[in-house]
Amino acid sequence: MSRLITRSSKIFFENINWERIMAGKSVQEKYEKFLEKYKEGVNKYVPVQKIRESKHSWYNARCERAKKIKDAAWKKLRRHRNDNNREQYKEARNEYVRIRREEERRYERDIVEKCKDEPKLFYKHIKGKMVSKETIDKLEKDGRKYEKEEELCEVMNESFKSVFNMEDDFVGTRVQVQQEGLHEVKVEKQEIDRLLKDLNVRKAMGPDEVSNWVLKECREQLVEPIWGVINTSLQEGRVPKEWKRANIVPIYKGGKKTEPLNYRPVSLTSVVGKLCEIIIKKKWSEYLENKEIISNCQYGFRKGRSCVTNLLSFYTRVIDAMQGRSGWVDTVYLDIKKAFDKVPHKRLLWKLEHTGGLRGKMLEWMKDYIQNREMRTVIRGVGSSWTEVLSGVPQGSVLAPIMFQIYINDMQEGLNSYINMFADDAKLLRVIRTKDDCIELQKDIDKIYKWSQTWKLEFNAKKCHVLEMGRSSRRITWNYKMGEEVITKKKEEKDLGVIIQDDLSPEKHINGLFGATYNFLSNIRVAFHHMDKEMMKKIMTAMVRPRLEYAAVVWSPHTKKDIRKLERIQRTATRMVPELRDLDYEDRLREMGLLTLEERRERGDLITMYKIINGKEWIDRQDTVVLIEDGSRRTRGHTRKIVKEHCSSDIKKYSFPHRTVDVWNGLRQDIVEATNIHNFKDKLDKYRYGDRTQ
Repeated sequence: MSRLITRSSKIFFENINWERIMAGKSVQEKYEKFLEKYKEGVNKYVPVQKIRESKHSWYNARCERAKKIKDAAWKKLRRHRNDNNREQYKEARNEYVRIRREEERRYERDIVEKCKDEPKLFYKHIKGKMVSKETIDKLEKDGRKYEKEEELCEVMNESFKSVFNMEDDFVGTRVQVQQEGLHEVKVEKQEIDRLLKDLNVRKAMGPDEVSNWVLKECREQLVEPIWGVINTSLQEGRVPKEWKRANIVPIYKGGKKTEPLNYRPVSLTSVVGKLCEIIIKKKWSEYLENKEIISNCQYGFRKGRSCVTNLLSFYTRVIDAMQGRSGWVDTVYLDIKKAFDKVPHKRLLWKLEHTGGLRGKMLEWMKDYIQNREMRTVIRGVGSSWTEVLSGVPQGSVLAPIMFQIYINDMQEGLNSYINMFADDAKLLRVIRTKDDCIELQKDIDKIYKWSQTWKLEFNAKKCHVLEMGRSSRRITWNYKMGEEVITKKKEEKDLGVIIQDDLSPEKHINGLFGATYNFLSNIRVAFHHMDKEMMKKIMTAMVRPRLEYAAVVWSPHTKKDIRKLERIQRTATRMVPELRDLDYEDRLREMGLLTLEERRERGDLITMYKIINGKEWIDRQDTVVLIEDGSRRTRGHTRKIVKEHCSSDIKKYSFPHRTVDVWNGLRQDIVEATNIHNFKDKLDKYRYGDRTQ
């Protein structure tokens, strides 16, 4: 049926003379005409089918036929009770049960097979088996209760609107304007065709109701009008109003479920608008990187930088300070309140022009894109009224991360302490030897606070914390302040998903990881009635191991207690396979072709080492990894050996990169000289860390 619909819609769109109907029109008129023809074709040839929710998603026509045969046999048995009818009923019943189990097994195996590419299906299946449902049934605000869907939408919309930042007049500050800039972006039709081909058909539609699936299937017929609309938009410096609208879907994030602000707003915007944004982002990012406009302190949304490199850059400094015993370390974690929602538009536009490199038509386009945006909240198909977006970078937009980077880019200027950022997450570090160091750190906090007052981004002092690292009776302590509020001291802090303790022990992080992953395995046990070793291997490699290996290069344990605790997770998972339950752990791993988690972490260390040495990932310390100079007598083996520093404490001894030096230096020459990361992984797996089923 879908093929017939696709062929019919293709013929419809192919017969439209797009050049004639769009000639001489503005970008707004062109997009309205495109939507008119698009919806006409969709309404004619792509009928909307309401998906009926079923208790058993695997229950299909084959099960229904077997059920009818069983029911008929039962009716026959009730009318005429004899041995022949009883045997027929038993056969029909057993066949029905067999088919049900077979279809359920096939359905579960299919979900697991797709779990890496389509994780939403996997999590949806698990959630469907759980008792608790994350639906919005009622809300409370100002002592009143709301239960009707229209009321829920309006209350939620007003709550999301309440966080916007009301901006006063802004005239800017003195700054030398860059002479060069990004004046225009040119688009090729082939680029639009490639983007349409790569669309994810499972992504939701925006307010203009343009479907990813239709665009992808009919890309050859629709690439011409879409290319024309995007080109006209960039040439005019104007944005269709449909691209400036967003449907907000509330997602529960924690706390009391009746509190509106305990839901995270997820924005769904126009698919065609996002294609234009992707093209602009590519050109804009290249310009910003080539001109080195974005500060090296920023690790978020940049090529060659990640959460891992952010954490390594920061905590290798902490470890060196604690290892050297030349002082203690005070770390201040900063939290900006509703950062992406509160960016003032006038100040943002000023920064995009004066420090963001936008000129000419690109600046006009960006001004039109940011201003006069609208949003509405949608719950179970019911939408609230449209409301104006008064502040913030456009949520759900491809360009929002770059805009935010530019807006906070100068926050680090004039600081004497080390600062490190990932998007809106920032942290300060200073080695404390005397009270003067504490005073200097307080001065840096004051500078950041003054910056926040100027640029109307408020710090949440209650969520800003201080970690005093390094213990001693002689340790100097200080009460740091953000404005007039004292910053709370803590023993641990969650930094980019990793729990950091003041003594840098990974124990708390491992305990949290163990509990969360164990619960996840328990949910899998409930959700899947059938499990074989191929299914469990897929679940382990695609869904479980990524949880256990995220940033492991930063927190990898060295005590037997912690190593065994993590390994228990994989022990439990492999025992969930009935056919392997009676085997030893090592035999189960061999049957499934899996490594121990300890070996996986060692493999991850080597991959990170390769990336750093070859410049694939950037760390703002040149001495993190030091290669032995050519001609040294210590290069027996391969020529890319690393210097192993002296360690006086376990903190340094078991940290990256020190713990990895001997393993790296023991690799073969052909492995370390791999031409790219994929080649390196292949050679590494053949050498030691590959599939062990053979």
